[in-house]
Amino acid sequence: MWEESNRHTSSVYENNHTYSLAACARGLELANLMIKNNLWLEKAKQMRTRIDFAYDSRADRFLRNKGKEVTDWTIDGSLLGLVWPFEIIRADDPRMIKTVDKIEKELVMANGAHRYENDMYDGEGSGQEGAGAWPILNFWLSIYWVMRGEQKKAEKYFSWVLQKLEEDNYGDLVPEQIFTDNGRRGVYPLAWSHAMFVLAAEKLNVIPIPM
Repeated sequence: MWEESNRHTSSVYENNHTYSLAACARGLELANLMIKNNLWLEKAKQMRTRIDFAYDSRADRFLRNKGKEVTDWTIDGSLLGLVWPFEIIRADDPRMIKTVDKIEKELVMANGAHRYENDMYDGEGSGQEGAGAWPILNFWLSIYWVMRGEQKKAEKYFSWVLQKLEEDNYGDLVPEQIFTDNGRRGVYPLAWSHAMFVLAAEKLNVIPIPM
């Protein structure tokens, strides 16, 4: 989902992006609700099996890419997608609890959530100073904790972004990244940052969403 080409999949080694499998599986299941197609359901079931395979007992978490011989051990925040919006794994599934625990321990710094370990993308193209926290992931974690019934924890992740917007004089514009060093500013405004704000706000009952 990060629009990067450095994480390759391979039919030879049967490795897949776990996030992409979840997106495709859920898409096929929802498509079947509109147009009945048993083949779609069969393929979605196969994808769910591959997602279960992506849970590694040695790492005690879901992996972002796992195959017969090629395994990517990098902790990645996009695995939150297994719970929401794709609803492949329950928020309270012990495997997901362990996965989110690792995400928080390794990717959340000073309450800001980063994309994945050793991420260097900084929006400037140089990558020399390292990446910042991504508001979409803070809002994503907020949604996850609402689904776990942990309102205060959800509010913590949500409010951190709003606090940083005020401190860094972004106004009402949500950036791609928030940096806590050297006065760097993320690319802004970013549509998906704003979209995730709205979705998280609805989950938290901060703003009503008309039906």
